[in-house]
Amino acid sequence: MPRLEQIADIYDQATAPLVMRTREEIGQCFSSFDLVEPGLVFLTQWRPVTEYYAGGGTRWAYAGVGRKQAERNAKAVKDARVRRRGGYGDGKDDPR
Repeated sequence: MPRLEQIADIYDQATAPLVMRTREEIGQCFSSFDLVEPGLVFLTQWRPVTEYYAGGGTRWAYAGVGRKQAERNAKAVKDARVRRRGGYGDGKDDPR
């Protein structure tokens, strides 16, 4: 099995380079999302189909699925509705 350094060397010559990141760095990409179970895990552990994968399989790539955070999404929807109506319409200033 190729080592990570060998894989990175191959991608250095590709038109779409491989960018190696730590789990923490990848986790930062999900900071404004709610992670779907099982969260940020090794690629083969995200919804595994066999026991081999549940035990880890390969351990060089992470996977995760995130949903927009509900509170932020609800506020964005409300603000969009207010803008379409042309303001809050109740005589009050924007509460933001």
